[in-house]
Amino acid sequence: MDTTSKFSLDASFDVKILSDDDFEEFPEIIDFVIASRQQLFPMLDHCQLPEDLLYFDDTFISTKSGCFIRIRSQQALVAVAGFKAYDFRFQHLNIQPNATVELVKLYVSPQYRRMGIAQYLVNELKTIARQRKINNLYLHTHPFLPGAQAFWLRQGFKLIHQDTDPIWRTLHMLYPLNAT
Repeated sequence: MDTTSKFSLDASFDVKILSDDDFEEFPEIIDFVIASRQQLFPMLDHCQLPEDLLYFDDTFISTKSGCFIRIRSQQALVAVAGFKAYDFRFQHLNIQPNATVELVKLYVSPQYRRMGIAQYLVNELKTIARQRKINNLYLHTHPFLPGAQAFWLRQGFKLIHQDTDPIWRTLHMLYPLNAT
């Protein structure tokens, strides 16, 4: 099922697929992601920058298997999302090693939520992934994030596994791009 909608953002939003030319925006975007992670995951150690943020350009910009989109409203950064090469770190999952990327860092400022911005970002990432001949979008989320599982199911992702550990209970989801 293809859940791509004809939804578009109004002209007050500035949407940009980042490229090497946008390097001056990278520090602000990384700060936005860090602040968003701190709000959603206060239990994590935020002293150490995750590898994908530490090597932001190499992970998201200078590779076909990476992409990052940012949205501004009145010059303020209000939403981001991206995908990166899936690293197969969850070895218990049966994900085929054929052009799979991981959708990551979908964050929308609280005052801009419930406006369709997250859905817009996901649809843009699906379109870009298809153009790049990527076969699957993988993501993981957690049941303690309000509305996350329902949101991803509405976007057409399928639950492929839920971990049983008592803290994270990670939900692993997949969206096959070649089947839509």
